[in-house]
Amino acid sequence: MSIHTNPILAAIAAVAGALALPAAAVAAAPSGAAAADQSTGTGDQGNASQPVQTAGTLETITVTAQRREQNLQNVPVAVTAFTSDQLATRQITSTQDLERYVPNMFAANNVGQGSANVYYIRGLGQTQSFPTFEPQVSTYIDDIYIARQNANNFALFGVQQLQVLNGPQGTLFGRNSTGGAILVTLKKAGTKFGGDAEVSYGQYGESGGYQYLARAAVDLPISDQILTRTSVYGITGNGYVHDVTTGQRLNGTNNFGIRRGPCAASERDVQPALGPGLRL
Repeated sequence: MSIHTNPILAAIAAVAGALALPAAAVAAAPSGAAAADQSTGTGDQGNASQPVQTAGTLETITVTAQRREQNLQNVPVAVTAFTSDQLATRQITSTQDLERYVPNMFAANNVGQGSANVYYIRGLGQTQSFPTFEPQVSTYIDDIYIARQNANNFALFGVQQLQVLNGPQGTLFGRNSTGGAILVTLKKAGTKFGGDAEVSYGQYGESGGYQYLARAAVDLPISDQILTRTSVYGITGNGYVHDVTTGQRLNGTNNFGIRRGPCAASERDVQPALGPGLRL
């Protein structure tokens, strides 16, 4: 049996098939997009499962600006604090060197006596250069008040922490702290035998003067209840100023000190230090 095909109907069917192909492609596109979205979602879930790096936090700095240990962030006082490592890194060997790193602070050696300093904080300080006068910027060594200028040029060896408080501080530290206060906390005696030492050498230029520095400390427990720590310090140099007339060198340095701090093991927070370790 022969089948006769109408040419007109065949042409209409061909046109309809051609129009149906783009529609099928458009209909298939959402499925592909959904698959892509699903793949992307899986990737996001994979990234979310990875640990997220947290931002760095500030190091907790404990100070005693209000006569008790507190976080510096909670203290309503302008405080500049240094640890023992920071003092060594910045080469702060005496309280006179603090003016290089403490804002609004001026420090100078007293006229006629090397163990006395004159301090100014926020413009307040002692206008007279007599070493026996009471300063307006007080100095405390383990909460022991240094009443006169002739003993406030403290050699910073065996120090655990140093704090400079901008004044006025009369409420907590009494009189003579209108300009501020310098708090020095010494290292406590250790419960085990040990120690540390440091030796350094320097020269001012090729033909300049020399300088030697040595520090040492040893922890020597006498018993389980009695602990001791002994620190020694010495610095010597022939000066960095050369007098061309006499051939001598000026501004030499010869400073030595020793500090011994005995304490009871149950009272390590209350440690009397024998010997101020002043510059001689």
